[in-house]
Amino acid sequence: DELISEVKEQYTSKMIGWKLDISSPKKINSNVRLLDNAVRNLLDNAVKYGARNVHVSIKQGPRVTEIVITDDGLGISPKHQKKIFQKFYRVPESNHQHNQKGFGLGLHIVSSLVKKLSGKISLQSEVGKGSTFKIVLPNG
Repeated sequence: DELISEVKEQYTSKMIGWKLDISSPKKINSNVRLLDNAVRNLLDNAVKYGARNVHVSIKQGPRVTEIVITDDGLGISPKHQKKIFQKFYRVPESNHQHNQKGFGLGLHIVSSLVKKLSGKISLQSEVGKGSTFKIVLPNG
């Protein structure tokens, strides 16, 4: 909740629709700083790459916790999805892509942080429809 509130405040001028879906209070036994950095990066990317709506859901099962961030931004074509977590990889710019500055480190850092937390990250995306990043972390 705190993280979403901070990000909302940061992007108030962008008129982003935010939705947080947590069925009941959850406790994740994890490094808060690393997890915060990973989720914050994904939320920032959603806004930077055209999202008008961002949905964050947290589901906790007996063995894992899933944090799912879905946006309706530009999306990422299938040919780039396998490379997106590589260090220094950036989706090539075109008229239909982005014009954001950067070095291609953001999603690599997110992936590295999630691995340090013994978790996994995955991506589902479609150009023009947005992206869904799912972080799966072990409980305990």
